[in-house]
Amino acid sequence: RVFSLPFDGWIFQTSPAESPAVAIASEDKAAGLAVQRGDVIVTPGPQHAVVVGWESPVSGTLEVRGAFEHAQSSTGVAWHVERGPAPTLESGFAPTPLATGRAVFGTATQKGEFAVDGLKVDVGDFLYFTVDAIANGTPTPHYGDGTRIDVTITVRNAVSPPPPSFER
Repeated sequence: RVFSLPFDGWIFQTSPAESPAVAIASEDKAAGLAVQRGDVIVTPGPQHAVVVGWESPVSGTLEVRGAFEHAQSSTGVAWHVERGPAPTLESGFAPTPLATGRAVFGTATQKGEFAVDGLKVDVGDFLYFTVDAIANGTPTPHYGDGTRIDVTITVRNAVSPPPPSFER
C-alpha cells in the first residue's frame, strides 16, 4: 500500500512517506482522492517530477490519446508528453515535446486532455508522461498533487522486429 491507501506501486521513500510515487488503485475509493480500481495515479515529490515511460515494441505510426487529471486540492501540476531516446546516466536524454499543460483541481483545467497523431516510431523509441508540482513558494508544493493518468497508445501499420536468433 502506498501512503496507506489502496494503491499498489512504487514510492521514492517509505519512512517518512515521500513522493514521487507511481501506483495503480487496487480498489475503488470515493473519499478524498476518488479512484476506481485500475486507475494509474502519480504524485510528484518536493524535488522530483514523476515520469512514466513507454518503449515501443514495434515500428509504425502512433496515435496517442489521453488525459492528466489533477485529483486532489493543491496548487496544481504541470504535465508533459514527450518523445525521446532511452536516458543514460552520462547524458540523460534530449526529449521532443509533444503536448504540455497544467491541471488544477476544482477548476476548468482539472483535466488536461491531449492527442498526438501521425508520429512515426521505431522499435525502442520512448514516450514519456511527466507530472511535476507547480511551485507555490513553500517547501512542500507537492502535497495533494495526486494525478490520474489515462493514456491509450495505438500503433498503426505496426511492423514487428524479427525474432532473436540463438544460432551462432
